[in-house]
Amino acid sequence: MSLCLLALGSNLGDRQHHLRAAVEALEEHASVDRLSVSQSLENVSIGGPTGQGEFLNTAILVETNLSPWELLSLTQEIERGQGRKPSQKWDARPLDIDLILYDDLVVQTTQLSLPHPWLPVRRFVLEPAVQIASQLRHPVFDWSIDEMFQHLSAPQRFVVFAGPYQDELPNLAAHLSCDYVPDPLNRRPAAAGPVTEQPIEFWQQRWDALMVSSWCREQTSIISEFWVGHPPWKICQDLASSEYPSLLQQQVQAIVPPKLLINCRSSNDSCGSENPDPGRKEFPWINLTATSVERFRDEVSSAYLSMTDGSSKR
Repeated sequence: MSLCLLALGSNLGDRQHHLRAAVEALEEHASVDRLSVSQSLENVSIGGPTGQGEFLNTAILVETNLSPWELLSLTQEIERGQGRKPSQKWDARPLDIDLILYDDLVVQTTQLSLPHPWLPVRRFVLEPAVQIASQLRHPVFDWSIDEMFQHLSAPQRFVVFAGPYQDELPNLAAHLSCDYVPDPLNRRPAAAGPVTEQPIEFWQQRWDALMVSSWCREQTSIISEFWVGHPPWKICQDLASSEYPSLLQQQVQAIVPPKLLINCRSSNDSCGSENPDPGRKEFPWINLTATSVERFRDEVSSAYLSMTDGSSKR
């Protein structure tokens, strides 16, 4: 049998009833065995139409003989049984069931994505999940549920953005009450010669930009176009300098890794679509596709706000 983590939420009608009915429906299915159910947590709604009620969220760990697509079909049937109807994205709903993890399977289709692409950024998923599945691991990042939750709970909120719409970052940072730190390498004339032949001082500006910003103060948030280990920084590792390895180690250790990389692309280009190399990652990322400036603002704002601590136990 396969081990699966599901996230349940409700912010319309009798929320407790909808969640309880969903758990019972899963338990009653012949091919699903319930292992654990988390405590319910109340969270503010994020994204979608304004004026929505707060969500009640829980997580459930199950074993099943169903395939991922059969399990998805079952959860959609349960949602409809609790009155869910097609609606605007992130609108209020009586029941929402998301497949988060299915063993170590990685799937990317229009109908189903595993692991759930927003898992690393959604506190309202990680906080109940850590109660029942703390040691389950993300098959792409190789981080446990507990490690992702602890990373998300760190006081600094340092978010790195890659992709189009970079001109919108200052306005977005102001809207989210964040500091904005532009990449100094994009704000100076191009140096002569190949980038791999530039002296360390050329790249030192990135360190300095972060170190003099207010990113290191608790409860301070920044949005940046870069971090010290983010390309094209890696190119600097090829520099023929005996001082570089020790300098890199000292500087990187002095800077908290980003809480998140938002990897964005537009619908008609591949910018930002490439995933980092396989293996354990230094920090999580999410991939977003934004077809317009407005969609970009909505998607990034929702990702950022999902990281905040707005939950309470029920």
